[in-house]
Amino acid sequence: YTVSDEEAKLAANEVVATMGDKTLTNGELQAFYWQEIYMFLNEYGVYAQYMGLDLEKPLDSQLMAGGQLDEDDVSWQQFFLDGAINTWKNYQALALEAEAENYQMSAAEQEELDTMADNLTASAVQAGFADADELIQANAGAGCTLESYMKYVNTYYYGMSYYYDYCSKLDPTDAEVEAFFAENEEAFKEEGITKDAKFVDVRH
Repeated sequence: YTVSDEEAKLAANEVVATMGDKTLTNGELQAFYWQEIYMFLNEYGVYAQYMGLDLEKPLDSQLMAGGQLDEDDVSWQQFFLDGAINTWKNYQALALEAEAENYQMSAAEQEELDTMADNLTASAVQAGFADADELIQANAGAGCTLESYMKYVNTYYYGMSYYYDYCSKLDPTDAEVEAFFAENEEAFKEEGITKDAKFVDVRH
């Protein structure tokens, strides 16, 4: 994954993952990868350094727990890459489900999405960049362009809009909750969750 900026640009359109007829390119992966890092830093802040993350060093050369990188250990780069791919899988799966249901976003959401590229271009010029591509590459690395970033945004917006709309309409009965738990009881048990459990670890 670690290459020069020139190599990254040349490989930007290379497909690295697929789901149905949907694809993820290296350029689009960059957007997911850096969002994963930004979200991690936003969540943990200064505590990230106590977890072994040193932003002054290459992420592919450091273990998550600190120390020297060995063959069987996971680097911070691999950790964020795994997270980026998993996030894409989640967003893309939701977007595919939304497509299958012919889901339409609200007018306000659609307008925000339709105007985002122009707004990014205007922001880039205002910030002293030549164009939106230069702004995005400054934040998401070489190979990530406005086009690839907008594909990331479209997948995210469409899938999550469907998800929130779907959840807002859910109103399960006690019997449905019981049936769902019974159907997935083994999976819950692996996570330490039983009917007798008093505490559940939840993260949003």
